[in-house]
Amino acid sequence: ATYTDPTLLATVINDLTGDPVLLVDTQAIEQKLQADPWVERVKVETDFPHGVNIDIRERKPVAAFQGGDGRFRIIDYEGRVLDVIDGIPIDYLLITGDHPDTARGQFVGAPYSAAAELVLSLPSEVSAVTESVGLNAATGALSLQLNGGTTVQLGDASHMDKKLARLLTHVRAGVVGVCEVDVSTSEVGIVPC
Repeated sequence: ATYTDPTLLATVINDLTGDPVLLVDTQAIEQKLQADPWVERVKVETDFPHGVNIDIRERKPVAAFQGGDGRFRIIDYEGRVLDVIDGIPIDYLLITGDHPDTARGQFVGAPYSAAAELVLSLPSEVSAVTESVGLNAATGALSLQLNGGTTVQLGDASHMDKKLARLLTHVRAGVVGVCEVDVSTSEVGIVPC
């Protein structure tokens, strides 16, 4: 457990210490640990006669966005807010736009899970030149901001594999001198600078 609240984990372990294995309420322990936003799945099993095994699978942070309060939310692929921090998280791709002040542990909604899925599905050549993901939460429209100032319009989350394939072709050909690329339809639009 890397991100799971160490105090919560220590409390659970301390509560178990000295209890007979047959009296351990594994479901109650699972529910207690499941309350931590970082915990995706937990399985607690007794190991007769003297032990208890706690298997925790943590959520993986994917992207971040800044809420209206100026604080940054780190989300996983489902759009669950894993943490709320004051500084800019440099380890995750930033989702730009107007965003809510979602609390830690809450799900922020389908547009954000679509943005997180986009981050996970970016081909490595595209990911290497991507600065941020744009999201219009009201419409679900997605875009990318590439190094050098090129904006990529992706539209909604449908047929993202085809859109990314079209984008990859243009990234490989080079986007120097291109201000905008629209791959939201099969007719790719290019706006030179």
